[in-house]
Amino acid sequence: MVRRSWGAVGTAELAMFPDALQALRSEVGACGWSAEAVESYLGALDKDSQPTGYLFMCHTCGRYMASADFT
Repeated sequence: MVRRSWGAVGTAELAMFPDALQALRSEVGACGWSAEAVESYLGALDKDSQPTGYLFMCHTCGRYMASADFT
């Protein structure tokens, strides 16, 4: 899979990419966090601060994906 980085994103920017936000929600939830903790974390994402989300687009399928900096 070839990915193109769109760069840092926060909650507001991820709202425009519901599939990427849902994938990130699933990834964070798989770490054993409660649903409330997941939503709190996702709501705190900030493109200019911590925690930060990162948006990618797959060049093969065109799907948007996201990851997050857990530090």
